[in-house]
Amino acid sequence: MPTRRQTIAALAASASGLLGSQSFAMGEDIAMPGPTEPKTFVLVHGAWHGGWCWRLVAEQLRAAGHRVAVPTLTGLGERYHLARPDTDMNTHIEDVLQVLKYEELEDVILVAHSYAGAVAAGVADQANKVLRHIIMLDATILDEGKSQSSEAPPDMIAKVKASLIDGFMLPSWPTEAFAVLPEDGWVYDWVSRRLTSMPWKCLTTPLTLKNGGLEKTKVTYIDCNGRPFSEGKKVGLQKAIANGWPILSLDTGHDAMVTAPDALTAMLLDTA
Repeated sequence: MPTRRQTIAALAASASGLLGSQSFAMGEDIAMPGPTEPKTFVLVHGAWHGGWCWRLVAEQLRAAGHRVAVPTLTGLGERYHLARPDTDMNTHIEDVLQVLKYEELEDVILVAHSYAGAVAAGVADQANKVLRHIIMLDATILDEGKSQSSEAPPDMIAKVKASLIDGFMLPSWPTEAFAVLPEDGWVYDWVSRRLTSMPWKCLTTPLTLKNGGLEKTKVTYIDCNGRPFSEGKKVGLQKAIANGWPILSLDTGHDAMVTAPDALTAMLLDTA
């Protein structure tokens, strides 16, 4: 894989006033944290992606001596062939729960990107005892009983349904919609050729909670604010603020794990 075009640096900013948020931005070479006690990370990707998107971050975490699991959710990435009309968000919650169970993971730092924020809430509802910390990366935060598409207008839903492949697979957004741009060079090409369609039902499944969801779990929210993305992401940020969670800022686009892997890794190690 080609060398990354630029080094993304992490600078710890002074308190900015808004919830004492911390900002990591582009700059000079990163001073990575020194040796620490090994931690366990589970990195969960968002819609239309797969575990592949975490490669650059996972490599650095492992090199630093940490245990890392990178599941791919059913019907996406290399598990695209397993998609079925009944594959939904509960399937994805179960995917992560099974990784926790069969890898016998404890004291887990669960990092959830975008769509996976709702998946993480479902995981926390059933496996809070093995979770140490959930880090929401530019993530969706759903209220109980709501789905990813609950607030979408009827005409938009009708257009989406008309676009479905085989009646149940939703085509991916273009690469640029994730704030990964042609000027990102090889990263843009890498992401573009790996995005897949995904089961539409995942975005229409209401979040069902029986044990309080995220209420008993430590949660931190990372806001990727260096490039425009969508108002949907800002809804997640506003809910995180309302919940009183610590808010961190990362000066990059929505797909931070590919556009700023060094800065994101440093932030995860500093936050976890």
